[in-house]
Amino acid sequence: MFRTLLMVGALALTAPALAQEQPDADAQPDAKANVTAVVESEFDTYDSDKSGDLNEQEFSTWLIALKTQAEGEKAKATDLQKWASAAFAQADADNSKAVSPAELTTFLQG
Repeated sequence: MFRTLLMVGALALTAPALAQEQPDADAQPDAKANVTAVVESEFDTYDSDKSGDLNEQEFSTWLIALKTQAEGEKAKATDLQKWASAAFAQADADNSKAVSPAELTTFLQG
C-alpha cells in the first residue's frame, strides 16, 4: 500500500507526460521511467544536507509531500510520520540508515 500511494504521488508530478493515450501494455514501463525521472529531478531538493542520500527526516519530508499532493488532504501529522517511518524502513534496503537514489527509485517502482 505504501508503494502504491508513493507511486501515485510520483506519477502525479509527471501527469502531463502521462496525459497521452497509451496502450495498457506500455503503461508500466512508462510509469517506471517517470518515477526514475522524478527521483533524478527532485532528489537534490530533499537532500538538504547534500550527502547524496536521504536520512529519515529528509525521506519523510519528501514522502509526506508526495502523499499530501496525491491525496489532496492532510492526515494527522503523527499518522503521517508513522507511515513515513515505516516506508523508510522498507526503502532502506541495505539498512544503512539512509536511502540512496537507487533505493528510492526501486522502492517507488515497487
